[in-house]
Amino acid sequence: MSQKNHIKIDSFKITRMYLNDIPEVLKLAISAQSKFGVTSTVAPSLFFREIGAILQKNTISSFVFRDMKDRVFAAFIIAPITSVSAEIVHVFVDSKVMQTSEMQQAFKDKIEELKYKEIAAKVMKSRKRYAIYVKFLNTYGFNEIADDNDAYLKLIYRKSS
Repeated sequence: MSQKNHIKIDSFKITRMYLNDIPEVLKLAISAQSKFGVTSTVAPSLFFREIGAILQKNTISSFVFRDMKDRVFAAFIIAPITSVSAEIVHVFVDSKVMQTSEMQQAFKDKIEELKYKEIAAKVMKSRKRYAIYVKFLNTYGFNEIADDNDAYLKLIYRKSS
């Protein structure tokens, strides 16, 4: 899809992810699975069960982007590791929505509000469109490489304070 076919969302808000957001986030997850290969699970029922369990377990520390009609167009699923570190388990974004610098800044502001000093993102090298996902994470501030091996690349976002 060319850049001119993307939808630009001028007004949005970021909220904590709640259990009632899970159906909308699952729709984004299905799209991400078909385009990027989020997990190696291919059976639809197992995929729903796996992703659904991850979403339910991590609603407290995860957040979603909403348009002004309250529809979810992006979700960042964050799992705590320790009291000062966390890991982004999944990022689901509507592919029709243009990522703006305002969204990137709002994400960074939200991350700065969280209690975690560093947030890691593990990117499996076997995933479809691996380079595109790494570039996407780089634009959101995940620039420090913590681990790079044959299986995955681990990127870190460190708080500025």
